[in-house]
Amino acid sequence: MKKRMLIMGGILLLVSLVFGQYVVDFEGEGETKSAYASGNVTLSGIKWDLTEVLIGPVGSTDADWYNGTRAARLRGYGASAMTMVEDKSNGIGTISFQYRRYGTEGQVDWKVEYSTDNGFNWIQVGEVFTAPASDVVQTFSETINEAGNARIRIKRHTESGTTNKRLNIDDITLTDYTPSVPLLSFNPGSLSGFGYEQGSGPSIAQSYTVTGTDLSPLSGNITILSSSAYEYSTTGSSFSSTLQLPYTGGQLSKTVYIRLKAGLTVGEYNQNITHQGGGATAQFRADGNVISYITSFDGSFTEDFSGFVSAETLPPGWELSDTYAYGGDFGAGSAGGLRGNGVFGMQLTSSAPNDNLTASLTLWNTTGDTITSLHISYDGKVERNNQSGTPKWVVKLDGTVIPELEYDTAENINKNLTATLGALSIAPGAIFTLSWFTTSAGTSGTRKQIGFTNLDIHTEISDEPQIHTNASLAPFSTTMGQPSASQNYQLSGHNLNANIQVTAPSGFQLSTDDTTFYPILTLSPTFSGDIWVRMTGENGGTYGGNIVHTSTGATAQNVEVYGSVSSGGGGGYASDLFFSEYIEGSSNNKALEIFNGTGQEVDLSDYKVILFTNGSPTPSQTLALSGILAHQDVFVLAHGSSNQDILAVADITHNSVCNFNGDDALALQKISTGDYVDIFGVIGDDPGTAWTAAGGYSTLDKTLVRKPEVSGGITVNPTGTGVMAFTTLAMEWNLYDRDYIDDLGTHTFAGGSEEVQTPTVQASGIIAYPANDMMSLEWTPGNGARRIVKINTVNSFTTPADGSDPSANPVYGGSGEQVIFKGSTQIIEDAPYNGCMVSGLQPDTAYWFRIYEFNGSGAQTKYLSTTAMDNPITATTTDTSQLGYYDGIYGYGTTLKSNLHTLLRTTHSTWFSYNALWTQLAYTDQDPDNPNNIIEIYTGWSVPISHQGGGTTQWNREHTWSKSHGGFGDTAPAGTDLHHLRPCDATVNSSKGNRDFDMGSTPHTDASPYPGYDSVTGCFTDTFIWEPRDEDKGDVARMMMYMAVRYEGTDTSYDLELVDYINSSPNHQPYYGKLSTLLQWHIQDPPDSRERQRNERIF
Repeated sequence: MKKRMLIMGGILLLVSLVFGQYVVDFEGEGETKSAYASGNVTLSGIKWDLTEVLIGPVGSTDADWYNGTRAARLRGYGASAMTMVEDKSNGIGTISFQYRRYGTEGQVDWKVEYSTDNGFNWIQVGEVFTAPASDVVQTFSETINEAGNARIRIKRHTESGTTNKRLNIDDITLTDYTPSVPLLSFNPGSLSGFGYEQGSGPSIAQSYTVTGTDLSPLSGNITILSSSAYEYSTTGSSFSSTLQLPYTGGQLSKTVYIRLKAGLTVGEYNQNITHQGGGATAQFRADGNVISYITSFDGSFTEDFSGFVSAETLPPGWELSDTYAYGGDFGAGSAGGLRGNGVFGMQLTSSAPNDNLTASLTLWNTTGDTITSLHISYDGKVERNNQSGTPKWVVKLDGTVIPELEYDTAENINKNLTATLGALSIAPGAIFTLSWFTTSAGTSGTRKQIGFTNLDIHTEISDEPQIHTNASLAPFSTTMGQPSASQNYQLSGHNLNANIQVTAPSGFQLSTDDTTFYPILTLSPTFSGDIWVRMTGENGGTYGGNIVHTSTGATAQNVEVYGSVSSGGGGGYASDLFFSEYIEGSSNNKALEIFNGTGQEVDLSDYKVILFTNGSPTPSQTLALSGILAHQDVFVLAHGSSNQDILAVADITHNSVCNFNGDDALALQKISTGDYVDIFGVIGDDPGTAWTAAGGYSTLDKTLVRKPEVSGGITVNPTGTGVMAFTTLAMEWNLYDRDYIDDLGTHTFAGGSEEVQTPTVQASGIIAYPANDMMSLEWTPGNGARRIVKINTVNSFTTPADGSDPSANPVYGGSGEQVIFKGSTQIIEDAPYNGCMVSGLQPDTAYWFRIYEFNGSGAQTKYLSTTAMDNPITATTTDTSQLGYYDGIYGYGTTLKSNLHTLLRTTHSTWFSYNALWTQLAYTDQDPDNPNNIIEIYTGWSVPISHQGGGTTQWNREHTWSKSHGGFGDTAPAGTDLHHLRPCDATVNSSKGNRDFDMGSTPHTDASPYPGYDSVTGCFTDTFIWEPRDEDKGDVARMMMYMAVRYEGTDTSYDLELVDYINSSPNHQPYYGKLSTLLQWHIQDPPDSRERQRNERIF
């Protein structure tokens, strides 16, 4: 394997020379002092007086702490001091050093001072410090920012005492003075939505705040330079083409009003407005447009395209991306072009202009208010269903995709699409644009016709609990040990009854004030505002996933985030192997390069390369690797028909995996864990011919080389689709022309030796849920990136050695300690989950469990060895062999529900047709006092079995969980499940309808009871509520709980869930309420003998 790794040590050396700093590490020649008596020592070129200070270690007993071979040892006497007797030139910016107690001695107080007058006067820096009574190394770091020559000293704060209370100090660093940099910033960072109809300008004004710090008065006021399209004001009433912003004390905070000038021609006006002065320059982005026609939006807009019968009759407000021929009614003909008459339709072909279309609707907010939410619905339409090409509509609001409104003709059905958008801020008088885009790219053969109609846009939204997010986040990046810059998005709720929980994926943190960040936020139901997000930067690598927003009863909303943590200029090992070069060249010139920067040798037999072709989510080709790859070395695989220059550096040829094109995804997978350690492209997405990015980036006919600062692969498959879905293409790769191979066989990596930090907070609160031969665990995580869980039969555990990488096996071998889990916090059903399961256990046996937090990977793995509350713990397996039907059922919460669901799904396997229920209900609900009758639910009336049907006194089949709450109809399994199907009086059944269960206020009487009974049913009702009689309340509660456990979406398209609110299913959502009331009814009305008998007859 080629070993031409280009180390960046020379570059780093040049950097250290340019940016000077004074470092004392006590390692230089002659930097020794063996006695405490006062004396001078030259340290890194500057003379110091060391009084009651020596440079250790000295003597036969080495109790000193030091980095390298030596450190200063301060005796701890009142006179102890180490003082520079010469000045450092170029000023002092910051001072830092490390310190720790000597041996186990008690400690005293110390302080740091600096002088700018040759030591006549001294100024204290920072707080007084005392080393803790531990072996943990501490860091002193403070800013001085003194421009002139200066010196420092470290001395006792309390100048008394002659007892040894010694302190070691090492690695004193004084940086040069760095003058403050004048800065300008804006809040918000940009504005958009300026616009007006031609001839009616200027636009409505918007405002932003200009903030300046450390400005230089010598450079004058801040000037907003003239723009061809925008004008400015500080009052909002008098506007000009330029603006002067005065300031005092080098500080500025001023509100500026900005608007589009009147008299502009039709077009877009997206400009960067220059602000300069005070020694600073910055640009503010303003986006707007002037259009030829704007449709007013007063809170409601509808369009059915009934008058669209030619290209000239396109309704007002609509614009098309090109000029298209009109080909008649929707469904007619195969020639490319528009289709209409009640539908806006398009017949796509492979030739321009009919290979793609964007239809844009521009609306003008004339409501008089800021629009914060929009409800949008339309009917997607398809014709010529027998054709193979399947185009789809991608719908955007002001350029942001609305996933809920995507319509795909592949389903061959007309379909209503609905979305409610919240957290908007469309100002009065602003314009906004909705667009429908379709393309023939990614389709093949003759295309189906695609269309849409019955568009409805309004500001009213339903009473259903909803979470709204409005986000457009760029990829994050930072260096290890440093949080990234934060970005923000908007979050709000509508009609929420419970707190909003916001959970960040691994590697990210959240805040509501851009100051204090957490992995999880719990917000009030009425929260409306900004959420700030940043990368933690704790460990190197690439991170991504969804910020998950949940609230009881509301559909979870996700905001995708992605970023990378590089090792920075100083190094840092790679998190694992990753792809370092990709060649998709002419003919068969195709190659991949894999780089090892982990700090240790890697056995390649634990890795395989996988090819996913043409958008397939499943592997098309796989290559298992072999051999040992050294640190800083590369492994090259190539197509066997590549040119000789490629083959000369290839370690292996493989004509199947290396037969990729620009639209094929690749993955590097670790076999022992099953995890992807790097992904190139997007698995399961077909971009057409290639993924692309700004700057000419493409995965077709290009060579791509990983940037030196990238220290880990893409471990989570990106969630987007289309040509721009490969979100890290431009961020992580350098672009070269086709067939460029100069870097093949080597990789420049800005890595080396930066140390990963050990976690400081251990996992705690382990809870065990035992079963016969297995146990599930849950815990509260510490602050490590990941953690391992160990099991043993006794409380005896060995802390994993730093740099080790134990594998996990969730099946216990029976004796000794064993790792059963290794990983990070998981997101399950949109919520964070910290837990695992272990099997292979013996019944009625005690086991011990312990968790260790860790950071890093490979040789840089660091484990936390401390214990914590309920870590370790012991738990004993159960012996449920005598529990019959429930043998093996265990756990709590979601674990218990999951186990019960599996039991019900696998044992309740007899399905009936809807007609067969007449016979089955006659048996399950038979009157024990009259075998020819059945007992009706909600009334308790006994009526003849033969008196069935829809008549006013007849009985029919009641779905206790109403069919509309999930839309499962009368089909098996849920639609004919006898556990919730009951005989019911036909008119009472009709009155109950699909109401939720809760306490009603109005007694329900039936106008047509079965002969012999009066009209009093014992039930109560309200608009959205049905309250059954007391005798049926427990039965109803348990039937509803059964349905919520049985139907989890594993073998059905619906996942039925109980919620704690009413009007739970206005649009056929699979929810039913009210949970808290049903729980009360379950306790109030326990199972009786008749309910038990019914259950046995069904089963």
